[in-house]
Amino acid sequence: MSRRLIAAVGATLAVLVAGCGSSGHQAAPRSTQSTPSGSSLTSSPGSSPTSPDPTGAATTSSPGGQKAAVLDAYQASWSDFLAVATHYPVNPLDPRLAHHMSGKELAFRQTQLTRAELQGQYLRGTVATSHAYVKGISGTDAVVVDCDLDQTAVWNGKTNQVVTPAGTGRTLINARVDLVNGVWKVTDQSTVSEGCTP
Repeated sequence: MSRRLIAAVGATLAVLVAGCGSSGHQAAPRSTQSTPSGSSLTSSPGSSPTSPDPTGAATTSSPGGQKAAVLDAYQASWSDFLAVATHYPVNPLDPRLAHHMSGKELAFRQTQLTRAELQGQYLRGTVATSHAYVKGISGTDAVVVDCDLDQTAVWNGKTNQVVTPAGTGRTLINARVDLVNGVWKVTDQSTVSEGCTP
């Protein structure tokens, strides 16, 4: 998910939770990417970026074909996420999220989108993943490395005002992509470092 959406929603929730006398914590920064072709994805409220393969199904067993399928699934997961996150009001249970995500990653995205929904927030902008590559595949598990460029901004859907402006820095990302019931899906993702050079 966009680091800016997480930060904006997390800060708002921290204030709300503190005001209720409970303790809470802000979610760790995560990342957002773009299209399977490696190009940037541009979205505006109500638009729906599309994924070239809506199922992420593994279509070939050759090593090159597997790498392509893994990379397509990784980048399609971001297309799906942006299709949901850029539509106001966001729907954390939108079925597109499960097309290319599963496990911890799907649960994390749905939790963050639920928080955004409660705060009346959504995203606008682009995220570039043209530098993503498959680091390795071992059976039904794969690792994708990316130096993404997240240029999304968090917007308040009620006031149509910017909550958190778009950033300009790149982030080094590791994503685990697993073959789940014959479909490659992102199951976990972590920020390795803020700032990277493609």
